[in-house]
Amino acid sequence: MNPATYYWIDYFNLPSNSEWWVSFLLVVFIYLFLILPFGNFMGVIERKFISRLEARVGPEFSGWMGLGQAFADLVKLIQKVPRKESFSEMILFTLFFMILIGSVAALPLGTMLNLFDSELSGFIPLVSCLHLAFGSVMIGFSQKSISGLMGGLRIAVQTITGLVPALIAILTVGALSGGFSWNALISNQGFGPWSWNLVKNPFLFFSVFSFLISGLILQSGPIFQSPLAMGDLYGGITAKLYGRRLGYFRMTRFYLWFLWCVVTVALFLGGYQIPVYLKTHLMESHSYIILMFLEVGTVFVKTLFLMLLLKGFTRIQSNARINQTTTLVWKVLLPFSFVGFIGALLFKGGLA
Repeated sequence: MNPATYYWIDYFNLPSNSEWWVSFLLVVFIYLFLILPFGNFMGVIERKFISRLEARVGPEFSGWMGLGQAFADLVKLIQKVPRKESFSEMILFTLFFMILIGSVAALPLGTMLNLFDSELSGFIPLVSCLHLAFGSVMIGFSQKSISGLMGGLRIAVQTITGLVPALIAILTVGALSGGFSWNALISNQGFGPWSWNLVKNPFLFFSVFSFLISGLILQSGPIFQSPLAMGDLYGGITAKLYGRRLGYFRMTRFYLWFLWCVVTVALFLGGYQIPVYLKTHLMESHSYIILMFLEVGTVFVKTLFLMLLLKGFTRIQSNARINQTTTLVWKVLLPFSFVGFIGALLFKGGLA
């Protein structure tokens, strides 16, 4: 039985055979009451942050301080259905969305919410990005248009090129931690910044840079949006997305970038670690709910600052063409990742 599930069964005195129901309810709780509210809050903060950079007001009319803007946008997209969707399209998008959201169970959000942890947990973001890339390519090909076809091909190219530096960065941290499970990757760190992997080993600055930029490339994020470009592809694979399908697509892209930043926090920035004495006291007193919110809050605060930092950085950069993206990967990110890998291991060996 998973430790997180065991804690909740013990806390509520549930039957021992209710593991699957508890896991399912926890996945629903994580997505509906943690990730979606965080996405809404992040959307408002991001818009206000960007609007301040551009001397604008930002959202303020949809709810208190504009907190209802993301919900209003979602309702607007759901209502926009100019033509009846086919049954195959509905099944494709529903399965694509649900399979990706299933990775919520493996997110390193805390001791009480880590429902799946194996020796390959550290590679989950790569698997999720490959799933998104494959689904996006299929969406582009199914549109039977030049913009969709070229957008799908560009996503395939960016995925292949961006995969290698991210993989080397994960291998670097796993080699230093002695494993790729979340327990091994996070328990090697502490609550204070001086005990984070990024601070303990200076060569990991090369790895974290390669990992974050590779994530943007894998997901066709800001700067690297050539598969979605309006200038030469007239929107790429999004040219024929509308209504709830466009809403699913945008929610999936946000979730995947959220997942990538959470994993970055787990690999390099201490993860969900809180002071040891506080965690020990809460575990001994069976204060599982307080422990859950403290660990989740720690992860979310770090993730929020990381996402805002990247948003501010990408906002002041111009979009890269597909040839510039591949050049960046092979001439900058790949050497950086190798320098981080070799340097980090030599640095650890020297200290040992």
